[in-house]
Amino acid sequence: VVDAATALAPGSAPVLCGAVPARGRCYSISVAPGSGVCGEARDGACVGYAEENSVDGERRRTQSSSAQNSMQGAERVREATCADNKLVTIGDAQLCTKCAEGSVPINGVCTAFEDDLVKKTAKCTRASAAPLQSTDTVCAECGGDGYFLFMGGCYSKDGSPGSLVCTAVSAGKCDTCKADGNVFPNQAAQKTLGSECILCSDTTGADDNLGVENCATCTAPTTTTGTATCTRCVAPNYLTTTGTCDSACAADTKFSVEDEQNGKRCFACGDTTNGVDGCEKCTAPSEPTNKPTCTKCSTNYLKTVDGTTTCVEKGDCKDDYFTVDDPTNGNKCISCGDTVLCCWAPRLQGGPKSHE
Repeated sequence: VVDAATALAPGSAPVLCGAVPARGRCYSISVAPGSGVCGEARDGACVGYAEENSVDGERRRTQSSSAQNSMQGAERVREATCADNKLVTIGDAQLCTKCAEGSVPINGVCTAFEDDLVKKTAKCTRASAAPLQSTDTVCAECGGDGYFLFMGGCYSKDGSPGSLVCTAVSAGKCDTCKADGNVFPNQAAQKTLGSECILCSDTTGADDNLGVENCATCTAPTTTTGTATCTRCVAPNYLTTTGTCDSACAADTKFSVEDEQNGKRCFACGDTTNGVDGCEKCTAPSEPTNKPTCTKCSTNYLKTVDGTTTCVEKGDCKDDYFTVDDPTNGNKCISCGDTVLCCWAPRLQGGPKSHE
């Protein structure tokens, strides 16, 4: 059993008070939504789920199993009270942006109106500080110390998930959005309350500032309106060359690279840094640090030396190489050692030449 301050601390570890946990808060097993999830609680842990909500149909009574079930129970409470299709992800956290009637999002979790976290800590209200009504499902204002309005809920900047959004708060709104994260600052001159920070993946956005579908991290538009520039996509999507997030790179003309820092990215075959300059079509590299294998150059001649492909001008295809003009399948610069089409002419005539 924990004291109220610990149980209500934003971002604290899941705890139980003869109930079911959700981000450091306690639910009673005697009333909804806790009663719909947990059938028996002991020593602050749910040891028996309601039959219709059981994960595996068994009651596990060991301490380790209770801890695991408690985490699963928190997610079921969240899903049970969140409106359909109103769960969003920010970092590793899942937030509800609209609850069933009688609850509002506090730190991403639907919380009953009568909960002190709603009334006294976050001070979630209607506009102009009007009390919540029975049909309300979101917050319009947040009057609690250190709390700010974001996507219909009240969040504390001092704990996750609020700290993933905002670092400075005043008068119930975010003054400084977290940099290099999952949100970007609204660039509008007049910002809608609660939309000072916009989720990188929020394609609805606010004030004509939009996110990118399936985007994890981004930078803000460079003008007062526009779409954010995505810098990393939510796995398993790839960041395309046009700034969107897709399930795969375009075949032949794009190749993929993946690393822990930047995620999965697509590059044009002819990318001057990561690809082969002048290349039109290619295959992906076998190792992330390698260049792709070019299979067709845009206009120049495809040359392969020791397994590495480049696109060279016709005049640079010389010495032990000769040219083959093929606008349809791509011009090639072929090594004399790779084909019988090459013969040696007297040196005074310029070295190797192709048969006409």
